[in-house]
Amino acid sequence: MVNVFGREGYPLRYFHRQIGADGATRNIQVGGLDEFRAGNISNVDFRLEKKFALGRDGDVSATLTADAFNVFNEDFVLQRERQLGQSTTNFTHEILSPRVWRLGVRLNFR
Repeated sequence: MVNVFGREGYPLRYFHRQIGADGATRNIQVGGLDEFRAGNISNVDFRLEKKFALGRDGDVSATLTADAFNVFNEDFVLQRERQLGQSTTNFTHEILSPRVWRLGVRLNFR
């Protein structure tokens, strides 16, 4: 089985903090709602599975599985620091997990 996932990058709503005349802190958005966007994301996962009968009556079976997640090992940025005027502006908070392999065995009883 193959799973292909893709989506458009989310809008990045950059802002700066401003203190009003009343002393309250407000976040002021920079640009339009859709002016800045994160990059588009695409991901591919694979799964191989094989079922084996065990025992004479077939009462017991085993399923071997092999999974691969993020096959092409892409490192898409999922979250960034959006507050302007800081030394950490535009730093990466979260990226897509690296390639992961998983092997498994499942025993089935009837």
